[in-house]
Amino acid sequence: EAEAEREAWSSALPCANLADFLDQSFPVKSQAAVPPLGTDAKPFEMLTTLGGQQLQDFGQQLRQCYGLLPMEVAASNFRRTQQSAQFFLMGYSGLTASASPNAQNLERVLVRRKEDCVINSFDRYMQELMQRLRSIEAAENFAAQEEADGLPDVKEQLKSMPLFGADGHMPGRFSWLHAWDVLTCLRAHEELPKLETL
Repeated sequence: EAEAEREAWSSALPCANLADFLDQSFPVKSQAAVPPLGTDAKPFEMLTTLGGQQLQDFGQQLRQCYGLLPMEVAASNFRRTQQSAQFFLMGYSGLTASASPNAQNLERVLVRRKEDCVINSFDRYMQELMQRLRSIEAAENFAAQEEADGLPDVKEQLKSMPLFGADGHMPGRFSWLHAWDVLTCLRAHEELPKLETL
């Protein structure tokens, strides 16, 4: 079952040729001290093709409304946010995947040092935020609300997903914060396996 889920999520990702095209057309200029985060969790924690299309559409709409504006495009040091910026630029520039990427290199995607990144404050304060989150989720009134909302079965199913499972990227570290990301993505993708209780 876990392998089928991995395959389903993998099929929702942009193809390798498109990812290469985006990297060539809108290269990432990183000041980060480490390689992009999230790639070790692939196919989880990655931008899907649908998400990429939504950002490309947004880029096209912005250009139609305001024309080409000078801008600096930045992303956090997560691969999914870097690809989000690249898809946005693809739509904004009007570049298509059939174009020669080297001929129309319009923008770079800037990734600032962790200390200077205003996009991803979670990384700077992760320990403190996770500690607060754990204390909130451990509180009696939170557990009572979970029960009242009928969420224990959903929580157990989420915990059994490969992302949170023993061999997953976040073993034993389930939180509703991360589950929200998973549930949001599941809701947008009809082709992905759904949880029985949802």
